[in-house]
Amino acid sequence: MRHLILMVFVVIFPALVVADAPAPVKVFILAGQSNMEGKGAVNTLEYLGEDPEYGHLLADIQKDGEWIVRDDVFIDYLGRSGQLTVGFGSNPGPHGPRIGPELAIGTVLGDAFDEKILLIKTAWGGKDVAKDFLPPSMGGPGEFYTKMMENVDRVLADIGSVVPGYKDEGYEICGFIWFQGWNDMVDKDKTAAYAERFTAFIDDIRK
Repeated sequence: MRHLILMVFVVIFPALVVADAPAPVKVFILAGQSNMEGKGAVNTLEYLGEDPEYGHLLADIQKDGEWIVRDDVFIDYLGRSGQLTVGFGSNPGPHGPRIGPELAIGTVLGDAFDEKILLIKTAWGGKDVAKDFLPPSMGGPGEFYTKMMENVDRVLADIGSVVPGYKDEGYEICGFIWFQGWNDMVDKDKTAAYAERFTAFIDDIRK
């Protein structure tokens, strides 16, 4: 029997307050492989409005025929940064700009919190936990585990370049959202070791 490993994982951290300020920026890290990169074509979103059950959700991302650009949610995706709107998926394909999970995640978070939201997205297609994201405590760090951590550090070291109006109010790392798994299901040994490796991955990123 074939087993599909498709992980959508959320780690909620105790608030890590870096500066004693009244309204720190709430930071969420988005990581994983191609599904987190985002392959959805922006031009398919128009069809959302035709769905009898979920069509009302289009109003959360579009107004008067224009895509909403959030002024309370900001994103950095491997150096591509700005206010959250459509187009922060992987590189444009034959059907134009793309979206990933960041659009819905950022929309929900922006509506839920009064504070500014920063999404730090680090994702690369075709990567596994067995080698690429291997955590330090399991013999790593893997190349892309290191790149993930370096990218987060880069953004947080210069948060004002991503979040307009930032005035040293500090930030809280509030959550880690993981979307990955396909490349660990193609080998039975990787599949068997996934739970142990990913448990170690969670423990290591919390340190």
